[in-house]
Amino acid sequence: MDVEPDVTQLLPRMVYHLDEPDADPAVFPTYLISKLAREDGTTVLLSGTGGDEMFFGYRSHRAFKLAGQLGALAPALGTVCRTATALFAPILGSQHRMSRRLGKLARGLSAPDRTSRHLAMVDWSSPEERRTLLGELAVGESERAKRAGFGHYEQLFKGRGDLNFHCTC
Repeated sequence: MDVEPDVTQLLPRMVYHLDEPDADPAVFPTYLISKLAREDGTTVLLSGTGGDEMFFGYRSHRAFKLAGQLGALAPALGTVCRTATALFAPILGSQHRMSRRLGKLARGLSAPDRTSRHLAMVDWSSPEERRTLLGELAVGESERAKRAGFGHYEQLFKGRGDLNFHCTC
């Protein structure tokens, strides 16, 4: 079966336009829709992309706020989540969404500081998984870069109101 257009032919163009790696396959239909709209004479096309980031609509943002409200109780709840993960993962599988979400919440609640907490709650993989895939040196560089980037973000937006509730805990 042939599917048109062949997005593999678009890959070099997408890499050029994105200017950085992006694992989201939605860039292909977004590009194709934008291209068709332009061919039809549309010069500005709005989408909902970025809304969750802008208005803090991800589960990790709510979890981060909850962790801030829990204060000293957060690590204890992290232990409970880690125990629940250990119980459910063998039954559900380690890649089941409940297992993954509980694991991220456990790492976040047990994190030693706000930056580590945030990064633990938004990462797609655990530090152990990254070490296995990338090696110790690559993981160390990646962690330092993420911490520096988030630290800059937090300084820029700290105290900017309710939209930024996950940084004002």
